[in-house]
Amino acid sequence: MKLNEILLETPKPRTKSMNYKAAEKFIKENCSEILGVYKKSQVRLWRGVRSDGEYLFGDSTKRIRKSRNTDNYYTIIMDNSSDWKEYPKRSRSFICTSDSDRSTSYGTRYLVFPIDGTKIAVCPQSDIWFGWQKALGGHLNSFIGDLNMLASLYDVRLHSGSNFVEFKKGIDYLGELINKNEQILKRASKYDFTTGESYKRNIIKNSKNLYAYFEKLLKPVDFKIETTSNYDVDGRHECWFSGEAIFVHWNPAVDVKMKRGEKAIDAFIRGL
Repeated sequence: MKLNEILLETPKPRTKSMNYKAAEKFIKENCSEILGVYKKSQVRLWRGVRSDGEYLFGDSTKRIRKSRNTDNYYTIIMDNSSDWKEYPKRSRSFICTSDSDRSTSYGTRYLVFPIDGTKIAVCPQSDIWFGWQKALGGHLNSFIGDLNMLASLYDVRLHSGSNFVEFKKGIDYLGELINKNEQILKRASKYDFTTGESYKRNIIKNSKNLYAYFEKLLKPVDFKIETTSNYDVDGRHECWFSGEAIFVHWNPAVDVKMKRGEKAIDAFIRGL
């Protein structure tokens, strides 16, 4: 799944419109840390949202977010693995980006003000789809596609919602079947799997503890955690956080009216 498939609001939005006074008051009282970062530097946190409101209040914990147009396997693993315990839950987070231009591809561009003390997870790439290229031998689609192919070979239906117990039960059962009859996998064409024969060998080798193997593949190597007080992310990185936030619409068309080329969003920050 591409970032633009998960960065948009779903039919039941987790945000609602508010007026300037309410947004200003909330930011000053609850978002002073990220505001201080914005005033001292040009690093920013952006999100594309399907909305045209000038100011939005959001709470990502109001609803479980599921992956769109793909299976939810990696989100289930990340949400439940001890390796990710310090990170915000993906299923309860707003997916954002450090690149303002990239955010416009996913909806209306908003500057994000998470509340003080919020943890912000940072992906090593512009899209989590490419966050484990070394471990997976490709992008995340390779992992999802190969896992589905594996389940198909052994006629196992994997849970792709948000129920970790059912998902792990399916993976454990799949591992048992592979361990009992590895010939089914060995006879499969190498072209059935993105990573070819190496994938098949690794699956057979780790069949007795298949979930642990997948969990190891998706460890947060090169990922990092920042907070609203030390957020300092340059370049193009997918980021995510869980909790309340204010979203401020930046309309570049307004910038032409500003003196000395000052961006409207910077004027807003300076005025707080």
